[in-house]
Parts: sequence; structure tokens; C-alpha cells
Amino acid sequence: LELAGPPIAHLMPARPDVRLLVLGHLVLDERLAGFGERITALEFMPDARAFWSVLAEADINLAVLHPGVVADAKSEIKWLEAAVLGIPSVVSPTATYREVLEDGVDVLMAGDADAWRSALERLVADAALRRTIGQRAREKALRLYSVEA
Repeated sequence: LELAGPPIAHLMPARPDVRLLVLGHLVLDERLAGFGERITALEFMPDARAFWSVLAEADINLAVLHPGVVADAKSEIKWLEAAVLGIPSVVSPTATYREVLEDGVDVLMAGDADAWRSALERLVADAALRRTIGQRAREKALRLYSVEA
């Protein structure tokens, strides 16, 4: 969350309706310390039903990865998990994400703090954009990753 941490910390004072849900282990940026009541951190969830239930409540999904060969070798699973639920994502522009996804169509990509800030502000402020990107992501996920595909 290093790249997205400062933009989230910037967004939260301006938008008291914004909450952050972290699934899995993550050390939060100290700039988020003052928003503890609006941050929920849940450890790894081995129960798949519980995971999907929690994820389904999200409005925006974040997949923040440090640039490099390790991130470039990762799959698009974090986008895919949200996409099947119609949840729009902001992702780091790894090789896999750039290969599979279309920025501004079925995802928003953010490679630096300014891009993260812009993407988050756009999605938080625009419910229609969230729905559009989420729906396009879902359509792509079902088209490319369904049993039929």
C-alpha cells in the first residue's frame, strides 16, 4: 500500500465517507494512523465464503504492487476476484495487468502517488464511473476466465 498510502491518507480527511478495508497482512502507512475508526484490517481468511462475502461489500478494489520482475510475474487474480463481483479496481501497471486489462475501460492503472490520488478521487466521486468500470471488468472476467472460456 506504499504507493497508494499517501493518496488514501490525503483522501480520507476530505471524504469522511471513505473507509479502508484491508484483507490480509499489511503494515499501514503512519499517515493513516489518525483514521483508525475508519480502517478495518482482517487477517488472511481461509474460509472462501467469508472472503467473498467481505469482498462483495467493497466499492473499489486496490491492487498495489512494487514495480519489478516479481510483480510483473504475478497473475491478475486480485483484479479478477473483484471483477467477478463487478467491483472496479485501481492496480499498479505490472506487465500482466498491462497485457490483460485496458486502462480507463475495465480498470484504472496507477504507477505513482499522483496517479493513485487521481484514480481514487475519480472513483470515489463518481458512482457512474465505478459502475461502468466494474461492469466492464465483470464482462471481461466472465468472457476470459469462465468455465466456458
